[in-house]
Amino acid sequence: MVSAGCILVDTSRMTNVANVADGLLEAIGIERRRSIEIDRPPVFFASSFRVEEAAAALVASLHAAIDHLLETLGHAPPDHPTRLRRSLVADAFRSERLCVHTVDAPLWDNWSGHVRSADGFVQYHTNFAHHRRAVADTFGLPIDAPRADLEAATARVTSEEIDRRLTDSGGIVAVMRTLDEWDQHPHAIEEHQLLTVAPPVSSTSTRRWQGPSNPRRPLDGLRVVDCTRIIAGPVASRLLGSLGADVVRIGSPHLPVVDAALPDTTLGKRFAHLDLRDTDDHDCFGELISSADVVIDGYRPGALDGQGFGRHAIRAIAPHIVHVDLSAFGTHGAWAGRRGFDSITQTATGIVDAETAAFRADTPKPLPCQFLDHGAGHLLALGTIAALAAGGGADVTTSLLAVRNWLVSLGRTEPGSIETSSDESNLETRTSPYGPVTHVHPVLATEPGWDVSWDVASLPGADTPEWIS
Repeated sequence: MVSAGCILVDTSRMTNVANVADGLLEAIGIERRRSIEIDRPPVFFASSFRVEEAAAALVASLHAAIDHLLETLGHAPPDHPTRLRRSLVADAFRSERLCVHTVDAPLWDNWSGHVRSADGFVQYHTNFAHHRRAVADTFGLPIDAPRADLEAATARVTSEEIDRRLTDSGGIVAVMRTLDEWDQHPHAIEEHQLLTVAPPVSSTSTRRWQGPSNPRRPLDGLRVVDCTRIIAGPVASRLLGSLGADVVRIGSPHLPVVDAALPDTTLGKRFAHLDLRDTDDHDCFGELISSADVVIDGYRPGALDGQGFGRHAIRAIAPHIVHVDLSAFGTHGAWAGRRGFDSITQTATGIVDAETAAFRADTPKPLPCQFLDHGAGHLLALGTIAALAAGGGADVTTSLLAVRNWLVSLGRTEPGSIETSSDESNLETRTSPYGPVTHVHPVLATEPGWDVSWDVASLPGADTPEWIS
């Protein structure tokens, strides 16, 4: 049985994909049984950080964890090497950029991004209307003002003053810091574990799910409640869905979404609406939780708790459940509960400044993909599978900041100047409720021993909040 554990990083071992994967697996009590075969094509991600190596290691770790789960359940895992295709791994980690659809909405709001302040740069994140409103109110701008007006207002104020004012008003912003400046930040000195898989104190519960009826779909019959948005949380539940899990994403008509991301992030799941402020919907959500195996909470820390569905409340309803929790900056320390997204975390903690310097760029340069989001999603899926193998009833946690710390710990490299474009063989075009959609294949689809696939994406509120079986 996997004991309570957390992943820290021994950088002396981080020499190749297999070693990085083994470092992830060792801390959660899983031993890799198969060798790893991975091709060596040109660079897919031009970066001074080891993005490709880290991404491949996460995918290799998922293979090993699924092998371990199948063995625990009495099924023989594949007896051939784990085969990874770098192009598919890279495309999976930028899937939202490669998804082609007809949804008439931007992926990014025109106020989002880096803007020069009086003493440097800040980054705004205004993809949700209420976050854009906070920026508008902070600077006294009309909500529909052109970006040039925001740039002019920002240029008159220091970065730290913008951060203070906007954060106090519920907005989302990051001061662009160097790696060294972040190291001196009060929140940086806190211990931020990469992945924690911990059984609750005094828990004797066992999982409701007893394993797949068809081992080619390793998570067949697993019930997952997906309370997430944007990328990281949806990636975790989408991975579980690709392995056969019954995933129900729960949203609400009053909660904003990024419409342009939905054809990609809702793959492999159904999408139901519940308003937890309504008594009947509140009760319905409780009933759904009671019969689930996994719940993934990707909202800001405390949001679901305020509706009566925090971790302890869910544990009281369903002692057997694997509770999966994602945050931007962790749940303790100076920035505990602070709002954030992948790009904001990169800017605030020195990643963007480091990439900008490495490429001698004139404007801020982030990582070549939303690695913190996708990395966190893969880690949450990894922790979920480890918890199921251990018997269920566990708490799984990570944060975007923890993924950032791990990536930085792997060291730097001389960045290539040319990125390889997407491989069309990794893409599939299908009809969907969104119209024709072209999307990346599931990242685990290179395993011939498993049937790794998704149903088509689902529209918000189109499904009922109940299980298929």
